[in-house]
Amino acid sequence: MVTKLQSRMAAFEGHLAPIGTVLAYLGATPPAVAHTVASATLTFGDTEFDDVNNGTLTLISTDGTSRTYTIRNDYGASTNIQFNAGASADACATNLKVAIEHADGHAGKLTVERTGALLVITQATKGIEGNSTITVASSFNNSCDVNIGAAFTGGQSNGWLM
Repeated sequence: MVTKLQSRMAAFEGHLAPIGTVLAYLGATPPAVAHTVASATLTFGDTEFDDVNNGTLTLISTDGTSRTYTIRNDYGASTNIQFNAGASADACATNLKVAIEHADGHAGKLTVERTGALLVITQATKGIEGNSTITVASSFNNSCDVNIGAAFTGGQSNGWLM
């Protein structure tokens, strides 16, 4: 079967014309698929990093996995999603990164980049589904110079399919 567009009488083989071909025929070029990942940033304070004991940070990955990470300034971390504040802000950031990346944490569903005391936590799956909420409790933010936001942000898709 041949499908014809009446306005210019172009023929397309098969039952359906590929969308890119139709758009090119109509004078438009489909944009590249634009998926971006959602992320969140926090920076542990150079003197505040160990001001909080049992403060919690709850993160939700794109697939709905929710984990609550607990900071311990008394060095009493006893599970893989608890982390010790450590001897410095850099150590505190490293310890949280390890907890998030652990098999009991988000294990690849979130990626963590650390530069000193700064953490950038990014959803592994791209798109708006990554804009999930973030919850802090028990004064967790008192350990930070730059507090984490209320949600991951920046995940988007322009809706085009290839």
